[in-house]
Amino acid sequence: MSPDAKDGRPRLELRPLRGLRYVENAVSSLWNVTSPPVDLLDAPAIRALKHGDPHNIVRLILPRGSRGYLRPRSGSAEYAGVEQRIQKWRHAGVLARDELPALYVYEYTDGERSVKGLIGEIGVHDPADRVVHPHEAVRPEIVADCVDLMVSAQANLEPILAVYDGGGAAGEILEQVSGDSPKVSTTSPEGWQHRLWLIDDPARLRSIADDLASREALIADGHHRYAAYRRLRRERGDQSSPANRWNFGLAMLVDQQRYPLRLGPIHRSVPRLQLPDLAKTSLFVQPLATREAAERALADGLTTDHGTRVAFLVSDGRKWVVAQVATGRTTEAPERVAAAILHDTVLPVLVTDESMIGYHHSVDAALRSATETSGLAFIANPPSAEQVMRAARQGITLPRKTTSFGPKPRIGFVLRLVD
Repeated sequence: MSPDAKDGRPRLELRPLRGLRYVENAVSSLWNVTSPPVDLLDAPAIRALKHGDPHNIVRLILPRGSRGYLRPRSGSAEYAGVEQRIQKWRHAGVLARDELPALYVYEYTDGERSVKGLIGEIGVHDPADRVVHPHEAVRPEIVADCVDLMVSAQANLEPILAVYDGGGAAGEILEQVSGDSPKVSTTSPEGWQHRLWLIDDPARLRSIADDLASREALIADGHHRYAAYRRLRRERGDQSSPANRWNFGLAMLVDQQRYPLRLGPIHRSVPRLQLPDLAKTSLFVQPLATREAAERALADGLTTDHGTRVAFLVSDGRKWVVAQVATGRTTEAPERVAAAILHDTVLPVLVTDESMIGYHHSVDAALRSATETSGLAFIANPPSAEQVMRAARQGITLPRKTTSFGPKPRIGFVLRLVD
């Protein structure tokens, strides 16, 4: 992508864009037309969003009710008509494009927790450029599904979420701008406030660009979408032309110093397994008397033997054990990341098909799945942000669903047309 003028190295870019946004007085409310991230939605939630307002963003992102990779894919036909629907909503005055290119300051807060970042067009890079770092593996069929949606819509409808080690001018400008009255403000029934400001002043935009140019970003959420950006750049972009729209994608970039995202756990479940099956693996297993004892062990960090072992909990919904495995790793970054150890040394012994593995954001959900499928739940603490960045900089790919950065932004406040 665009090299830095001084040393010829690729640089981090977040360009202003003419965002496509909902017209507030043309919809029931901004809250009713936006959506939580798609990976947090189940079928009842999707139905509720669609019935809440006929222009909810899920009617574009999930026109058939659920994303194609959740069932046998029908290819690009899955998203046929999405671009026409966008144009119909524009003609009806439901969506409108901003006149001037801008970066968008997006904040969401419940009064105690706050996230504030910049939405814009991020330059697409290969990992070897060491500018935008992915850290999780992706599934080709999910990437293909994301490509189908972007091409069919001729738009990026969901931003990736990325973080960088901030503390510079970009963060200072963000604070200055957000001291003014917001362009958009809406509040969730639970009390979360979502606000949006625009930065279109050329001097401020230049200062932000200069500050970000030498930095590196870590993908916090949206690995499949970013992989789709990379594929579309290869197939449709002109890497010699900074004007080519497929050389960029939609992103929200967060200063991890000012507004640190937190890493939550993602647990696993595997059907048709029993605790004695763990004997097939290299795990060292110690029974625990109660779930309370297991939760205390998890809260205490599942103490390991000076970093040479990694520990996690395993349960069939009734009994609990602490399981440890010697890492055998020579690199520092992943040796204490439980998900990496599970997928490298444990699950391959127990699972013949990766699609059997369930992923859950809560212990209760993992246990419920294990109980309903006569299987096991694997409960682990998340890695730290420092571990993840260290692994990414070393080019180490962690398993899918290793991290859950949050809180995540709501989808639909700023869309990007590719034209």
